[in-house]
Amino acid sequence: IIHNETLRLTRLLDEILDLSHLERGELNWTLQPIDPSAVLARAVETCQGMATGVTVEVRNDAGPVEILGHSDRLAQVFINLISNAIKHNTGAGPRLSIHSSVIDGRFVVDVQDNGPGIHPADRERIFSKFSRAWSSDRPATTGAGLGLAISRAILRRMNGTLDLLPATGDGACFRVTLPLRQAAGQSPRAAIVRRLV
Repeated sequence: IIHNETLRLTRLLDEILDLSHLERGELNWTLQPIDPSAVLARAVETCQGMATGVTVEVRNDAGPVEILGHSDRLAQVFINLISNAIKHNTGAGPRLSIHSSVIDGRFVVDVQDNGPGIHPADRERIFSKFSRAWSSDRPATTGAGLGLAISRAILRRMNGTLDLLPATGDGACFRVTLPLRQAAGQSPRAAIVRRLV
């Protein structure tokens, strides 16, 4: 018990320090040209082991594109969103849809689940520190409520955004938006659809 609690507190301290550095602009990142579609694919592969009993559909309408970003940090954002959608989807027949596209010169990723969703009263505060996006009747989790705050700070560093889209049915849909480095000259590519069960 002591060992597990030590690990939990270490993770919590690491997250607090990480967020503090991000908010103060103290992390000296070098933003480089990267393909966010490739980063997203890597994040999906990383989360595959968590998706037992969850149907995951990945649709890539963006194809290979280029942004200025940090590959590992962007993967951290995608992994956080995907793992949250898997862990907290307590509905019958849990499903997760991950859809990437290019809209108005921006790379856009929607992570949509069919779980209970976000309570209307919580929609404004879920990106705050130590705030959880899931209602109190959900099973207890080990998270400290920093993941979304850290993810939003990372995306701001890359001139991007993280938003919770208005509810249109079951579940919640988080949207990542990042400006393309080269919006012109991109040839359309057929959609790639994969299903992971």
